Amino acid sequence: MKPRPSRHVALAAFVLCLLCTAAAVVSFARGARAGVVWVLAAGFCSNAAWYCARGTRAVARTADAVVTSCGSGEACGSCVGKAC
Repeated sequence: MKPRPSRHVALAAFVLCLLCTAAAVVSFARGARAGVVWVLAAGFCSNAAWYCARGTRAVARTADAVVTSCGSGEACGSCVGKAC
C-alpha cells in the first residue's frame, strides 16, 4: 500500500512556500541575485503543497465512495474500493 500524503505535510509545505517567497522579495529588494534561488525553492514548495493537498483530498473522496452492496449498510470486504 502506498503511503498517503498528510494534510500536515501540505500545510507545512505551504508555509515554507510563503517563507521562500518572502525571502525572495527581501533578496530582490536588496539587489541580490540569490532571490532567483528563493523563487525556485518557492515553486518547488508550492508544487509539493499542491501534490500533498490533492492526495489528501483524493484519499478522502475514495473513503466516502465505498460501495456497500451487502444490504446491511456495512462493507462486506469484497467490494471495498470498487463496484461489485
